[in-house]
Amino acid sequence: MKLQQQQLVFDVKAHEENVQIYAQQLISPGQLQEPALVS
Repeated sequence: MKLQQQQLVFDVKAHEENVQIYAQQLISPGQLQEPALVS
């Protein structure tokens, strides 16, 4: 049971990271990237 809980927490964290990355790309494709890439 403990192992399943840890796996669930890991999956949730990974999902949150993916959502944040996706949201950043939607909001501003250029601004939140490395400044070197924009220039």
